[in-house]
Amino acid sequence: MKTDWGLGDRVALITGATGYLGQALARGFGAAGAKLFLTGRNEAVLAELAKELAARTFAVDLTEENAAVRVVKEAGRSIR
Repeated sequence: MKTDWGLGDRVALITGATGYLGQALARGFGAAGAKLFLTGRNEAVLAELAKELAARTFAVDLTEENAAVRVVKEAGRSIR
């Protein structure tokens, strides 16, 4: 069920979206109308979430050097 919380013009960047909590957050923000940019290490789960939630995704391990910078740059390119 979609709920309009006025997030239609907002982007939710969710890290760890392939875990249980991250998936729940992604579904919640998606239901609230936000555009979604999801990151995580599991490419298969990201692909499923992208399809289910019409989300942009980026597979990344945030423990790697400069990974956070890459995520922000990719999010800026993807969500326009």
